[in-house]
Amino acid sequence: MNELTIHVKNIKCDGCVQTIKNNLQGVGGVVTADASKENQTVTVTGTDLKQNVIIKKLLEIGYPATDN
Repeated sequence: MNELTIHVKNIKCDGCVQTIKNNLQGVGGVVTADASKENQTVTVTGTDLKQNVIIKKLLEIGYPATDN
């Protein structure tokens, strides 16, 4: 099992966290997804994770990844 953490903008409330979790569960290879509004991060675990696919999905739902 692999783990990937991505810094993300606009995680402001528990609803944001739930939206991210629900949407990333459907992405290929993702087994679990969690988001932290305090740290502004998204962490996913799974097999054969593709960072570019996860970042694209986050952008589609309004949570753009950052590079810091």
